[in-house]
Amino acid sequence: MKFDATYSGKVYSMQNGEVYTLRNDGKFAYASAVYDHMVRVALTGYTATSTSGNTGYQTTSGGFIFLKDGWKYVGNVPVMQYSQAAAQALVNKIIKNNIQIVQNNLVCARYASKFNANQQAMIRSLQNRAEQRKNALQTAGLCANVQTSFPKGYADLSGYLEALMQGEAIGIATWVIVVIAATVVAATATAAYFAYQSFANESEADIKYSKELMAVLAQKLTPEEYNQLLKETKGIVTKAKIKQALGSYGNVLKWAVFAFAGYAAYRVIKNNM
Repeated sequence: MKFDATYSGKVYSMQNGEVYTLRNDGKFAYASAVYDHMVRVALTGYTATSTSGNTGYQTTSGGFIFLKDGWKYVGNVPVMQYSQAAAQALVNKIIKNNIQIVQNNLVCARYASKFNANQQAMIRSLQNRAEQRKNALQTAGLCANVQTSFPKGYADLSGYLEALMQGEAIGIATWVIVVIAATVVAATATAAYFAYQSFANESEADIKYSKELMAVLAQKLTPEEYNQLLKETKGIVTKAKIKQALGSYGNVLKWAVFAFAGYAAYRVIKNNM
């Protein structure tokens, strides 16, 4: 990532403008475009060059655009600069939530038969988004000293998660790898803040739904199944551990069931917009 003050705060627009993400392999990937609409973005001033030599300009939404695509300059807006501490707080939030979500997904996958088709689809969606956030933390130039690991004890349940994911995208070992530490590079703190802000917000929403899934599971597990889970995880996943994973949702199981129905309806509406 490099900073060019010339572009900081510049606003560009383009009909059906395309926005890209920077993958951790150094390549840009298509992210989104709003068809039949004028897309308007503000730039942070940071740029990234892909392994193939394409230069992307970071937007305040965290994505990248290629000015050569035909974007038109339409004005300027002030762009705040953020400290390393502010960006690090977002990274820490993503790491914490991701670890909990993946651990919850492993437990839920072990007893996938306890969930209906919509709930199983939600688990897969939570896992896919956790994977995307993990990849974002590993994007070159924003974080250093990125450390990964398997959730202790929970990793023994990886085969069940692989089965639930239906072999999607990556292998069994990769699904359960989580980032456990990452340090924001001070020189690109502002770029990191804009890159991770939406991911941090997304992880906060996802942890809520993940706890709701755990609440549904906790209601259905028998004492024998609890003991089975304890043995399979070498004593790591206890009743207390599951209760801890539930957070404030342990006493609102009925509410959680209704929340699932509402979330499913929201997904249907959103997908048809």
